Amino acid sequence: MTEIRYRLKKPFKFGTNPATLSTSENERLRVLLTANTMTHGGGAESLVFNIFNELKRRPDIHVKLVTFQKAFDRTINDSTHLEEILLKDPDFCNCDSYVNLSVTKPNNVDLGHFTQIVNEFKPHIVHSNLFIAELITHEVIFPGIKYFTHCHDNMPQLRNFSLQTLLHKNLLTDFYEKQHLVKRYLQCDNRFISISADTTQYFETVLPHKLAEDIYPLDNAIVTKNFHGAGKERDLSKIRIVNVGTFLSKKNQQFLVDVALALQKRNLPFEIIMLGESYDFDKVKAKVKANNLENVVLMPGNKVNVADYYADANVYVHVATYEPFGLVLLEAMASGLPVVTLDGKGNRDLIKAGKNGYMIYQQNPEEFVDAIEKVVGDKNTYAAMSTNAVAFAKKYDIESYADKLISLYRTG
Repeated sequence: MTEIRYRLKKPFKFGTNPATLSTSENERLRVLLTANTMTHGGGAESLVFNIFNELKRRPDIHVKLVTFQKAFDRTINDSTHLEEILLKDPDFCNCDSYVNLSVTKPNNVDLGHFTQIVNEFKPHIVHSNLFIAELITHEVIFPGIKYFTHCHDNMPQLRNFSLQTLLHKNLLTDFYEKQHLVKRYLQCDNRFISISADTTQYFETVLPHKLAEDIYPLDNAIVTKNFHGAGKERDLSKIRIVNVGTFLSKKNQQFLVDVALALQKRNLPFEIIMLGESYDFDKVKAKVKANNLENVVLMPGNKVNVADYYADANVYVHVATYEPFGLVLLEAMASGLPVVTLDGKGNRDLIKAGKNGYMIYQQNPEEFVDAIEKVVGDKNTYAAMSTNAVAFAKKYDIESYADKLISLYRTG
């Protein structure tokens, strides 16, 4: 398979002289991080949370995190452990502002609270994460601020115009929002941070050429010290699989039940633990029950101590049909787990076949079981893959990530 590489029209060398930002020598760089919400605990939210905490450790950075709960639909959880932690932090703020755009009606916009935050904090950088935060932070462009958009996935709202756009109201609304937002991107000379080669290619095709020149690749990161299990000698007499993800159709947990049936068919001793919650949780649970798998497929919901589940497993299996990057794959590797994953496009650079895991290119339960057996079938092979997984994950630690991000803030 052809390996995809980043294609940068404007090369950026991390670690260059940070002299281009107009801050005095003794002035801390003020960074305003923004995100839709911190209530669902997904990969993007976890990364924002980790960026926030790492930047707070830096003496030359003053960071503030703002979310927009009022503009976001809270239909699943009232809160997550991330939000519960943040609510105690004086540098976290829940903003009441919102931007509701309409093709047929007047736009409904309230930027009072966000404007107040900007005027009081006086940021040098506004770093937005996810689409609602994009709309709010770019509705008014404040002079003297650098704007960064974090491309956590292939934002469907930015797709190009097609015949389907005219036939579906939601697509027409998306296109209207895109046109509205692109004008503001151009106004502020917006920069874009892309998490994968696949996402870079997407944004190159949906943005005007002038904006596509300002796409900077920066792989996601984890706090590797938060995960234990590296170097642990694991019992391979029973296959212990862990899977972590929000229960949405693209995460494809129903297919993992098919993998369980294939394991059962081969009379292999196994246990699968699926961590997470959301819309498809009951559907997956019903499928588990219908196939009499309740004793071997466990669904305990959201858990704070995910690291303990990684440490108790011996292989991580990921079945998402689309994965913008794959933070959970890195978390599992940091815990010493080889990974067997479906090709989700954005996770292609994370798997080195036979070294830290295997990538499967079609939804075939038998192929997954073949790969799982390769991982756990030989003690020496497993030990080597586990060691390689840990070493690979260390390259994605949040500390070196933050160094690159700060350089990008100052020079990008």
